[in-house]
Amino acid sequence: MKQTVSTGSTFADSAATTGELRKPRRGRPSQADAPRLEQHLLDIAHRLFVANGYDVTTMDSIAVEARVSKRTLYLRYPRKELLFAAVVAEHTVRSFEAVQAVLEQFESNPELDLRARLKMLGHAFVEQAVNPDTLSLDRSMATTAQRFPDLLDSLHRAGYERATSIVQALLSEAGAMESEISAQAFYSLLVLAPIRERLRDGKQQVPDVDRVIDFITAGARISTTC
Repeated sequence: MKQTVSTGSTFADSAATTGELRKPRRGRPSQADAPRLEQHLLDIAHRLFVANGYDVTTMDSIAVEARVSKRTLYLRYPRKELLFAAVVAEHTVRSFEAVQAVLEQFESNPELDLRARLKMLGHAFVEQAVNPDTLSLDRSMATTAQRFPDLLDSLHRAGYERATSIVQALLSEAGAMESEISAQAFYSLLVLAPIRERLRDGKQQVPDVDRVIDFITAGARISTTC
C-alpha cells in the first residue's frame, strides 16, 4: 500500500501559528478564510490523489492531512468523486497557464509567422502531456471512467475543446482546409497519443513538434510562413 505523503500549505501554516488547526474547527469559516480553506483542501487532495491514486486516497485521509473536520470537508464535497473532479478541473486550469502565456506573446509579437506560433503552442502542449501530475491524474481518470463516465468525460472534453479551438483559430486565419480536423490532429499527436502510450506501457515518448507541424500543415495545405 502506498504511503500518504505529508503536505503543507499557506493556509495550514498560517492557521497553525494561531492554533486554529490543532483540532478540527467547527462551524463555518469566515468570509475571508473561505477561499483560502477551499484552496487548501484542493491542494491537499491534489497531492494525495497524485501520490496515492484515486482508490487509495480516502476522504478521511484528506481531512486528516488537511487538518480539518470531516464535516468541513463533506459540507464542500459530499462525495469523493466531486472532490476529484474539482482537483482535475483546477489542474486543467493551471496547465493552461503556459498556453495563456504563449497567447500573450502572440499579442505582443504580431510579426510571428504560423510556424513560430504553432511551435510555441506545441511545446506548451507537450509540457502539459509529460507533466507527472497530469499523467497521474489521467491514470486515475482512466481507472474511474466506468464509474463516473459523464463527470470525467465533461472534464476531458472541456480541456480538449479549449486547446483545439485555439489551434483551429490559428489555422483558419492562415486559410487552412479542414481547420477543425487539423487542430484536433495537432493536439492528439502532441498530447493525447503520448499520454495514452505511457498509460499503456510506461514509456514516455516526447513528440517531435516540428514533424507534427509539417504533417498538419501539409494536410491542411497551408504555408507556415504566413
